[in-house]
Amino acid sequence: MKLRKAKKEDFEEYYKLEVEYTKYNNSLEKEKKLRYKVVKTEQKKSFLKNLKKRNKLFLVLEEEGNLFGYLYGTIEKGAYPGYRSGVKKLGYLENIYVSKKIRAKGFGRKLIDEYLKFLKENKIQYVFLHAVIPNKIALEFYKKLKFTPIEYKMMKKI
Repeated sequence: MKLRKAKKEDFEEYYKLEVEYTKYNNSLEKEKKLRYKVVKTEQKKSFLKNLKKRNKLFLVLEEEGNLFGYLYGTIEKGAYPGYRSGVKKLGYLENIYVSKKIRAKGFGRKLIDEYLKFLKENKIQYVFLHAVIPNKIALEFYKKLKFTPIEYKMMKKI
């Protein structure tokens, strides 16, 4: 399995993984109206745009032309508009997905390790991510990697 930066030719394989990821995430969402679908044309625009950004790292796991996982993360400003903090920039792990076919074999860790290396090379000291509470597999994985919860995002149907 080869870990490398994504390129524009990867879109079709990436899209298959994104559909798989979305199906899984929707299975965790009890409220049907909050489930979402992947729109291929919009995904392609976003994919190509993200490949060009210098503050973003987009990685894929590839074997024989097939993709089995991806990670994309950015370097962002360290505070919300109108606020200041002692951290000028931080990393944000936007998304990571490893196909069920190769899970629990260390590939998720390899993706994150490569992203953390990218952040360290850019002198970033903190990284954050989000995960939905029902995704117990992801939460346990992040805990193993020493991520700690810092806030809860809550919702109420009205």
